[in-house]
Amino acid sequence: MGEIDLIVAAGMASLGGFIGIIVGIFVGLSDATQEKVLNAAVGTIAAGSVMALLRFLHGSQGSVREEYFYPMGLLGGLLFGLLLALLYDKVFYRKG
Repeated sequence: MGEIDLIVAAGMASLGGFIGIIVGIFVGLSDATQEKVLNAAVGTIAAGSVMALLRFLHGSQGSVREEYFYPMGLLGGLLFGLLLALLYDKVFYRKG
């Protein structure tokens, strides 16, 4: 087994975090419309196809451990985005 490429791992975590923040803010500020929340979840899952595209372009055939940084970044970004949406809603709309 080879070493983990830190550039690829940081890129995957950043991509997951960025998409997670966007989806977290969108879901946190939405009015519980099920269709919108479902579309956000499908968009998040579809964004995972970027990993397959990058793997195809790189030409990797074996197990690439750096891919697992994407879901970790996605989860962290989603939680951070939900927290941002909650704080934004509390500060600007509810005032308390």
